[in-house]
Amino acid sequence: MTAYADFRFASIGDLAYLGGPSSRFNHNIAAIKLLKSLESESRAHGDLAPDDQRTLARYSGWGDGEVLNRLFPYGAYPQSPIHPKLDGVLTIEERGKIASSALNAHYTALPIIGAIYEALNYLGIGALDSLRVLEPAAGIGHFFGVMPAEIVAKAERVAVELDSITARIMQYLYPNAKVFNQGFEESTMPNDYFDLVLSNTPFGNYAVHDPRIKERYLKAAIHDYFFVRSLKLVKPGGVIAFIFLCAGYSNHKRGGTEFQRTVIRDMKLARIYLWPFHTMVRTKSGGDSAIIPEFVIARLIFHPSWVES
Repeated sequence: MTAYADFRFASIGDLAYLGGPSSRFNHNIAAIKLLKSLESESRAHGDLAPDDQRTLARYSGWGDGEVLNRLFPYGAYPQSPIHPKLDGVLTIEERGKIASSALNAHYTALPIIGAIYEALNYLGIGALDSLRVLEPAAGIGHFFGVMPAEIVAKAERVAVELDSITARIMQYLYPNAKVFNQGFEESTMPNDYFDLVLSNTPFGNYAVHDPRIKERYLKAAIHDYFFVRSLKLVKPGGVIAFIFLCAGYSNHKRGGTEFQRTVIRDMKLARIYLWPFHTMVRTKSGGDSAIIPEFVIARLIFHPSWVES
């Protein structure tokens, strides 16, 4: 059986020219049609020509409302009429998954991911002889596509992705990764297993149902839930690297909330580093507005020591 290599971006500038909503919509259409063709041929995961890889890697999801509205011009519901280019291509179930996951289907710019790996390298993650890596909100796998080659060579990589089309694209691009097509709260993975958990987590003040976490305040907001669940999955000495916008930890100096106190006291954090950076988003009115997320890198130990930010 042929072994295929995982996809890697040649540079962090590879997706710099995806264009506006119309162009990105067309890239999405091309990727979905290629995915369906590959599946109809029963093509092995990873058995892709370079042009196929580029087509799939340009899929940017439906988080942009203008792009989503092109697909669902009469409202994003499973039974709604969709754009003729995908009418008869997407199943009702696939339409429903796209509509329900669009809220958080915002893919991370490659330069931002590159900056996170620079920070991880500074903290010594590349010095490990082997490592287990989890991406719990993977999209089509950009965090894997930017991962430095020296880390890829010694990493066991696991990903979780809610949307069906997106997860299947990722599996074609990264045949050597284990990809779970389900919600993070539905996944069953061993605690204290991963050396590194990294992601651009979903964000929102809505609760997650996960009976394994008893305290409601730890799962009252999805971004806090992702942090808490990842703390259980990462091993002592392991590292979590998240893009975290206005979440529980980004306010830890100002609030001292029950969530923050619990994470510091009970979940054995050694250090927390907050790196602010700026990204620009285009508003509907056409102007630029600045948002300042932080990426959070947390390291676990057996007993809590101190917090640095």
